[in-house]
Amino acid sequence: MFVRSDRRMIKIDFNAIIYIESYSDYIKIHLANETITTREAISAIEAKLPKEQFIRIHRSYILSIANITSFTHEEITINNKSLPISRSYKKDVLNILEKF
Repeated sequence: MFVRSDRRMIKIDFNAIIYIESYSDYIKIHLANETITTREAISAIEAKLPKEQFIRIHRSYILSIANITSFTHEEITINNKSLPISRSYKKDVLNILEKF
């Protein structure tokens, strides 16, 4: 997938993405060794991602399922960071995660 950052198009491998975080008009794509900021809607990025590898847990977060360390009914730990599961996504998130 290509995203625009600092007036350049940057290629991002799906396997390199740990999680994606939304800040109003911008999103931060967190990779293992860097963070890429781009001005794009999180829903537009979500449409480009393979559904079997990524999960939306909140209106502000999309996670790589392979990088999830642990989870409860309220939060998911990924890369030593706890991210909240919103009420509107909770049922779908728990159904997907309990299958793994």
